Amino acid sequence: MIDIRRYTLADVHRFLKYVRLGPGTNGDACWLWTGCRERRKGYGRFQTGGRGGPVWMAHRFAYLVATGRLPAGKDLHHHCRNRACVNPQHLVPVTPKYHGHLSNGDEKESPY
Repeated sequence: MIDIRRYTLADVHRFLKYVRLGPGTNGDACWLWTGCRERRKGYGRFQTGGRGGPVWMAHRFAYLVATGRLPAGKDLHHHCRNRACVNPQHLVPVTPKYHGHLSNGDEKESPY
């Protein structure tokens, strides 16, 4: 279970400073993370609570803020296939096993 009290409204405002809308129509654009990213996999990273605070994967933080929860034991799959995307509408909770299946390119086609 994730303790959602570990971030503040100030954290959310700071988070949004690192988000830029990507190309798209009808509101389906990726929200591109422009802050710190992992070198190896390219996922965004975001620290809440100042120095020593928890470090989040940016897309997981965005999903938590948008929905109020993170599903226990689930990964968040990027339907858009863009690891820099933090648009909660592009993120779908899936089991780690199914996520591995999707990550291997077995998903038929992205809706975005």
